[in-house]
Amino acid sequence: RILFIFYIKKDKELRPIINYKRLNEIIKKNYYPLLLITKLRNLFYRAN
Repeated sequence: RILFIFYIKKDKELRPIINYKRLNEIIKKNYYPLLLITKLRNLFYRAN
C-alpha cells in the first residue's frame, strides 16, 4: 500500500496526500498511559 503520494491539482500544483490508516499501522503504539498532570508537576518540583 502507498503511504504518501502527490496529487496534481488543476492549476498544476502538487498536493501531498498521506494515508493515515497505513501510517497508524506502522507506528508503534504507546502502551504506557501518562501520569496525571498533578503527579507530573510534583515529580518535577522534587527533581530540583
